[in-house]
Amino acid sequence: MASAKTKQDKKNREADRLPADAARLLEIILDEIRVPADMQKVLDRWPAVGSCEEEARAFLKAKDRYGRREAFITSERLWFNKYGWFMARVATYFGILCFLFFFAARGVGVDFLTALILGAAGYYLLLVLFSNFRYRDKNRKRLKLVDAEARRYQRDIVKIAAALMKRHGLPAESRPVPSPRTPAGLEQREDGYYIPVD
Repeated sequence: MASAKTKQDKKNREADRLPADAARLLEIILDEIRVPADMQKVLDRWPAVGSCEEEARAFLKAKDRYGRREAFITSERLWFNKYGWFMARVATYFGILCFLFFFAARGVGVDFLTALILGAAGYYLLLVLFSNFRYRDKNRKRLKLVDAEARRYQRDIVKIAAALMKRHGLPAESRPVPSPRTPAGLEQREDGYYIPVD
């Protein structure tokens, strides 16, 4: 049975087989699995890539796609969803009802301009009343989509890290993933999470 020191020496020798740029890229990917960082922070730490161009390009594509998808989902046509056709339809029906009421009730003594102002005030009240309920429901769905996109992104970068480790002959035990954000794409063992290298 090998001692802990022998196992550590073996891990160090395996890490020495990995070129510096590939080791740096793998470190960035592992950090990204733990906590995704802003694209600018990733680029500030970016190594000069020579031995792992394909994996680096795939990682940048996945990072960019995740950033764009997350931004789109979180700000996806907020104005349209909150004040869009749903509210315009409600305002249209309310305006028609006000128009019919004020012209049907001749003895009310309200002129046309006052009816328009009352219609606008009614529209504003309906907008404030209904839009928050509708937005709250859409926000829950949006949060689920952002979470699903984060899991997809993690699976993508785990595949990239696995391809990088496989190409350089590193076993999964050489790079444990301490406290990942989600276990998506990772292999769970009794002593933690690892990148599955097939």
